[in-house]
This record gives sequence, C-alpha cells and structure tokens, in this order.
Amino acid sequence: MGRVARESIEEVRRANDIVDVVNAYVPLQKRGSQFWANCPFHDEKTPSFTVSPQRQTFKCFGCGAYGNVIDFVMEYEKLDFREALEKLADRGGVALAFEGGRGPSREERSTRAKALDMMEWAQRGFTANLARNDDARAYLEARGLGGEVAERWGLGYAPDEFHRQSDAARKQFDEETILATGLCKKNERGWYDFFRGRVTFPIRDPRGRIVGFGARLLDPEAKAQKYVNSAEGLLFHKSKLLYGVDKLAQSQRLKETGRVLLMEGYTDVIAAHEAGFDNAVAPLGTALT
Repeated sequence: MGRVARESIEEVRRANDIVDVVNAYVPLQKRGSQFWANCPFHDEKTPSFTVSPQRQTFKCFGCGAYGNVIDFVMEYEKLDFREALEKLADRGGVALAFEGGRGPSREERSTRAKALDMMEWAQRGFTANLARNDDARAYLEARGLGGEVAERWGLGYAPDEFHRQSDAARKQFDEETILATGLCKKNERGWYDFFRGRVTFPIRDPRGRIVGFGARLLDPEAKAQKYVNSAEGLLFHKSKLLYGVDKLAQSQRLKETGRVLLMEGYTDVIAAHEAGFDNAVAPLGTALT
C-alpha cells in the first residue's frame, strides 16, 4: 500500500479542529484565547495542558507533550500515525489519497465498510440471543460475567443452529460482504453459521470497531474446540490484535505506570478490568510471535 499523500494529511488536519477533537477526550476550559485542562498524559492537580485554536496545537508545560491534532490522537489512543490519520479522516469525512503506490481500491473499501456494518449487525443479534437463552445467561452468571458485566463487554450468544444467522444475513448483505466477515461459511452443501452454541466476545481494533469475535462452547462435554476466534480475513488478523486493546486509550493505570498486563484469555481480561486493572489485554491465540 502506498504512502498517504501530503495533501491528504493536511486536509485531515484542516477537517479536524483540534479544540473539538481534544474536548471530546478531555474537557477543556477557555481562558483568554487558549483552552486549558489537566494533562491527560501525566498526573497533575492544576492544569498545565493548553490547546491553541490559532496554531492548532497542544502543549503541556508540565511534561512537555506537544503536537498537532494527529499527534494528540496518536498519543491518547496509543495508535500509530496511519491509524490516527485514518480515524481522523473518518471523523472529518476525508477520502485519503496515496502516492508511490495505491490505497485500498474502491471495491475493497466498499466491502470493508459493509463488513464492518455486518459485524455490528451480528453483535446486535448475539446480544439479543443472549437475552433469550437461559443456559447462556446462567453460564455467564456462574463465572461472574452476567448482568451489567455482560452488557459492558457486549457479550452475546450464538444459538446452536446451522442456518439462523446465514439465512438472515443473506437478506441484508451481499455474498462478498458475508464471506469477508467470516461469520458465515459456504461449502458444496450451502451456507452455514460459523459460531454455533457458543457465548460470544466481540473483538475490537484500537479504533473500537468490531473486527471479529471470540466464542466459547457452553457444553463442557462437547468434543469441539472450547474456544474459537474469527477466521483470518479482510478484517481479522489475530497477530495484530489484542483483546481489550480498544480500552487502553482510556486506561488510568497505563497512564500511571506505562505498562499493560498480559492475560491468558477473554475472561481474565474482563475480570481484571472489573477489579480495577484497566490496562489488561490478552493475545488472540495460544502463542505469541
């Protein structure tokens, strides 16, 4: 993929007023021509973090942090330059142009966007299924993951049926989009649902978008694999993701210690966060590369 054109980078900056962007993360107070707040990058009791609408920059007189709107999103959300740029491009309605190569084709962008929409659609279905299934709710309650905890983490349930989701999806999405999500598969006998009879855990990228699901069998006697993740595809790349990575941008412990806690799995991460350790994440597999 090519490098983002300099003109596009400047367009993204112009489309995202730094005061509006920073204020969405940190409440700002206007003093004279500047805006002030307690610095989000270090602990302090009196505001030393200032945002200049004239220069479109931020600066902390306490820790020395400085930069433009892209720098702020990179630092606050722990994103790389490309990820922060794309997030702000989406916010500002800017279509990125590339040089020295090409970006995603129009068709690829369209499929990716529709696949992300289908992921949100699937999430709504999984959470609705959980509300209707006593066994799934009892399973989560027994592990301290029921009620408000399940709601906070978007836990759901995929019924033990082969065609419910695929039949519904084919009424709303085209075949390319469905296959791109990995939620439904197709073989010589037709379509079938990938997740069946499992509690579901939405997996989000650093920008908070659902790009896959993890799922655990309810039946402890079943011979199938206990945990499964979405298959590798257009949206999901397990080697580039961590469960809970979307929470790190708001992590107070990460800001205080500069460290994350690496846990074994989804339920460990949830338990750690619920106990106040908001810097916990987990790899999406049994091995670290």
